[in-house]
Amino acid sequence: MALMLAATLAFTLMQSVIRVLADDLHPLQITFFRNAFGFLTVLPWLTALQGLTWTTARLPTLLLRSALNTCAMMLFFTAVSLAPMAQVNALQFSATIMATLLAVLFLREQAGPRLWAATLLGFAGAVVILQPGPSMHFGALYALGSATLWGMTLIVIKQLSRTETGATIVFYTALFMSVLSLPPALLVWTWPDRPALWGWLLLLGLTGTAAQLSLTEALRRADTSVVMPVDYMKLVWAMLLGFFLFGEIPSAFTWIGGVMVIGATVMVAARDRPPRTRGSAA
Repeated sequence: MALMLAATLAFTLMQSVIRVLADDLHPLQITFFRNAFGFLTVLPWLTALQGLTWTTARLPTLLLRSALNTCAMMLFFTAVSLAPMAQVNALQFSATIMATLLAVLFLREQAGPRLWAATLLGFAGAVVILQPGPSMHFGALYALGSATLWGMTLIVIKQLSRTETGATIVFYTALFMSVLSLPPALLVWTWPDRPALWGWLLLLGLTGTAAQLSLTEALRRADTSVVMPVDYMKLVWAMLLGFFLFGEIPSAFTWIGGVMVIGATVMVAARDRPPRTRGSAA
């Protein structure tokens, strides 16, 4: 749980770095530097893992996973540069609900009343956060689109995990995302003209990699149902950092909608948790 807490803090710090860089660089270019520096940072760790295999028969699926993730990241970085951090993070929690719904539609997983109730609650929460109408923040739509694509990515990851090791998936994903994010970045390319920008870009890669590695290690050491509730601390960190660093004050709609989306995610997690026996409880 401590590792998961560190992952949420590193992830939110990465968002703060994005906000700083967005004053000088386009979000598409920031996405490329995040992937490039992240790949260089994580490569030594990956090569030391015993589970990493360089050969795979599922390169097309790995490429699809990377393409979806790259698009989700570009939308997410754009959202962070435009919308309040708390609002973006609240909408990101809907990815779990979308992934579960997509699993029912495409993987033919069973769906019961709890899932449909959670889906409706999560959708209602997203509507509350978005505030459709003249007051709707356009950046929030990017966040919702990012969450949708990330939900699709989770389905592909689930398919890949049946035949590929986690290290292999991470290696090829980091490699492909670095390559796929370069062409969009070239369309808006401007060289960082200050040494401080290169320092921020390096910090971007370090915080993103730290978040990924902490999350991976947390899931390795404990059950998902134990560590994933800590993921909701992202919303707390986003509110604190958004307030102290950028003067953002979350609206009542963000609070209410965020609680609704988190509640829906908890319902989905409870649906997927295996029943406890007397032995397992002991």
